[in-house]
Order: sequence, then structure tokens, then C-alpha cells
Amino acid sequence: MNVRANIEFADLSCPRGGSLLLSASPSTKPAILQGRIVTLASLSPTIPDQLIGNALAQFAHSETDDSVLLVEMDNASPAVSLSDFAAIQATLNGEFCFTEHLRNGEGGFKRLNLRMTGAAHESSLVKPLLQHFGSHFRFVLLRISADVSDEALFECLTQSDLTYLLVRQSPENLYDFDLLLRGVRSRFNGDCFRLKTVLCLSEGERARVSSELAKKVGGPLHAFVHDCPSPAVGSGGQADALTKAFGADIRRLAREIGGCRIGLALSSGGAKGLAHIGVIQVLEENGIEVDVVAGCSMGAYVAAVWGYGCDGKAMERLAREVEGRGGLWRLVDPVFPPRDGFIRGSAVKKRLQRTIGDTHFSELKRPIRVVATNLYTLGLLRFTRA
Repeated sequence: MNVRANIEFADLSCPRGGSLLLSASPSTKPAILQGRIVTLASLSPTIPDQLIGNALAQFAHSETDDSVLLVEMDNASPAVSLSDFAAIQATLNGEFCFTEHLRNGEGGFKRLNLRMTGAAHESSLVKPLLQHFGSHFRFVLLRISADVSDEALFECLTQSDLTYLLVRQSPENLYDFDLLLRGVRSRFNGDCFRLKTVLCLSEGERARVSSELAKKVGGPLHAFVHDCPSPAVGSGGQADALTKAFGADIRRLAREIGGCRIGLALSSGGAKGLAHIGVIQVLEENGIEVDVVAGCSMGAYVAAVWGYGCDGKAMERLAREVEGRGGLWRLVDPVFPPRDGFIRGSAVKKRLQRTIGDTHFSELKRPIRVVATNLYTLGLLRFTRA
């Protein structure tokens, strides 16, 4: 099979800010560039945010091979507080403030519990504390539980490079989500660019409100996390023992944090676009994980089938069904004269429905984006949801 495809790899090199040997005291390590601060906020007690934070930190470390600190912020933690940092801040001489409170997380990252007391002066301490964390760790993940005050959440939002907002599609959670968005827009002049909405779905649950959420945030949902278990699983779950869909979704977020995502763009080309399958087979054989696939025309067909979960071998079997004399005409149905395009697309649509049925974008195992042209305006169209 002659392989012809357009492949785009984005941010292939993971950042290296000077890896830290975390088994030693932080004071003995060389200084690193200011680390990236990422907030992970949950709006519902039904979301397993502890497990998600634990898995995200583990994958961030394994994907980047760099230092990761998971800070778990809540009101009930018996560990250190922002007031404790204020008491020792002036005495620090390049040392990490809470070395004795660091714990080893599964997979090589460090974790720290930080108690939020609700005191009025706490907000002013968030910025210097995060700057301190960032001077010792390349990636700092803040897991903010649902019981933390909005003031603390907004301050962490202000100081973060990126925020993942974990939501459910229950009416109560959507109401809280709407209130939070209003607060963010009022405080940040309507700028929600750094706020990424992640919809958490239970096993077998279909996204019902993705369009509604997209309207609220002014764009498509950033990501889905499938097969979310009960919060009772807690942080003790091993990332490797999680369901394949859950682990794959969290790993994609980890690669985004690390700046090492991979995107694959599949071009059009009629039936010849099936040659993209050869590229996908090579990627799979070499263990290269693709985080998102974009496709146009036949490239969108291939992207949809791959995103649905068919591997390269299964896709090759589908492609060989149109081999031989007349096979091209079983796939391509040209229009004469061409009024609304050169190909009707009915044949491809039937084949796609036969493979994936009525699957929605949110149910795909791999995120896809479909690109097309509006023939009336000649403008670009992007499809990210049904």
C-alpha cells in the first residue's frame, strides 16, 4: 500500500528544566527555571479528584521524566498550612519549605497536603508559596477539593498557567459551574482562556450536555475523562490498574501539561485517503501514542474509525473490502454536475455507520477533529461535537 499522508507532530520534545533527584534534600539540588503551575479543581464530591490528581501526577512524571509535586489542598488536612509557610518564609535560604512533610507518590512524584484554614490573609500567601514550589519542581499540580473557598480557588486560578475544571453533568453541578464561570469572567475581564473544562463520565455514561457546556465556556469542551470510578476509590488506586479508557484520557492531559502532545492530521484524497491506514499501522508498531487526530474528507473517515477504537489491522481489513475492479465506485459516489460538491458522500457515510453506529464525539476512545469547507461562504468549519 502506497502510504501518503500529512503528519504533524506538535511539541515532540518534552521540557527539561533540570531534573531533580527528589530522594535527596531539595536544598542540595541545582536551581531550576520556574516550574509550571497547573490547577485541578473539582466542582462535585462525586468526582474522584484524588484519584485523578494521583494518576495525573504519576503520568506527568513518567511522560516528561521530570520533577512533579502534587499539592492536595483541602480544609480537613492535618498537614501544613499557608500560615506555616508565612512563619518560615523569611528564614528560607534556597531550601524547600516543607521537606519533612513531602511524601513519595506512586511512580516517582512527590506529594504534599496543604490545609486551607479560610483565614483572610491566606490569599496573599498563595502567590509567594506557588513561586517557591515552582523554584524547586518543574511541574506543580494543585488539586483543590470542592470544599475549598472560592477566594482560594480564584487566587490559585490567577497564579496558575493552566486550570482543569472537573465537572459532572448533573443539574446541581451545572448550576455551580455556571456560578463559577460568572465569577471568573467578572474577575478576569471575560478571559477564560486558561480555564479548561473536563467532563467526567462514569462507565457507560454518554455525554448529554456537551453542547450546553460548550455554549457556556464559549467553545468546545476541552476533554472527557471516561470510566470515572467512585470517589471511594480515593488516591490509593494504582494508575496502571485503572481502566484503559480512564488511563488514556489522563495520560493525554499529562502530555499536555508536559508540552509533549502529538497530533496527527489526515488529508483528503478520496478512496486513496485509505493509505493513511499504513501510517497509523507504523505508529502503532512503534508504540507512538497520538493524542488527537484531525481529518478532512476521507481523512476524517479514517480518523473517526481509528478514534472509535479500531486498530491498524482492523482498518486494513475494512480498506481491503474495496480492493479490486470497481472497488473505488463502491466507496466514491460522484455528482454530475457538481452542485454541492463533487462527491455525495452517501457511500462513505453508510460504511462509517456500519462500523461505528451512532457514536458521539464524546464516546470516542481517541479525540478527533473534523475539518470541512462551507461551500456557500468558503469558510472553514470545525466539528468537535454532534
